[in-house]
Amino acid sequence: EWQAECLSAEGVDQGKSLVYCAPTSGGKTLVSEILMIKTVYHKKKRVMFVLPFVSVVTEKTSDLTPLFKAIRAKVVGFHGGMTSSTKKWDVAVCTMEKGNSLVNRLIEEKEMDQVGLVVIDEAHMLGDPSRGYLLELMLTKILFYDPSRQIQIVGMSATLPNVSQVASWLGASLYQTTFRPVPLKEFVKHDLTIRDSEWNIVSTIPKSLPKGLQDPDHVSILTYEVINDGKSVLIFCGSKKHCETCAQAVAKNFAILE
Repeated sequence: EWQAECLSAEGVDQGKSLVYCAPTSGGKTLVSEILMIKTVYHKKKRVMFVLPFVSVVTEKTSDLTPLFKAIRAKVVGFHGGMTSSTKKWDVAVCTMEKGNSLVNRLIEEKEMDQVGLVVIDEAHMLGDPSRGYLLELMLTKILFYDPSRQIQIVGMSATLPNVSQVASWLGASLYQTTFRPVPLKEFVKHDLTIRDSEWNIVSTIPKSLPKGLQDPDHVSILTYEVINDGKSVLIFCGSKKHCETCAQAVAKNFAILE
């Protein structure tokens, strides 16, 4: 398993920082959870888990709570208007904003030494034009406060274009894998054709559509074909409003296609 190789990267077992990249659903979280448990249970240190969005923080807090309850460790989520208290937590799951605030409080109250691990999920957010500076600021303060590198920093991402530079900046070991539990096949819709990665036509979409069907991009037709094969479909849209509009259109068109 690639996770075992990743955990065996140079110095990681001794507390050296780690930056690793793996495709979505490739099992990245397992690596961080093992290091988190080791930090809390064996090193008796605190852990910070930094995530980009409130919804993900809420979900991750719920997921980690029973895991750490088994070792009598308290998981607390920090987001929104919550106060970034330095008290009564072993694992702090927080947004980038709250993570930065929490580091400030820990340094001010001289409790940063209690932290043994900082995990950055979606590390590619470092390059985000609106919020990336928060991650960079937080990590810079940790590196400045901890020149002897006693605090292990773990960054994970599916897409981190300058991953070697980030690893060098953090003084971290670097691990990359292309492993996917389910192979990814890429196709492109061009006009009324579906083409593979070599631009060969693999299927076509009928020119004539059922009466009343409003499906200019053929999203509903393509989705319906997959559903009929007993598979599930994920449709990504550019905005919340587009998600709502697309969902309503697909639901309406399915009624016609059936």
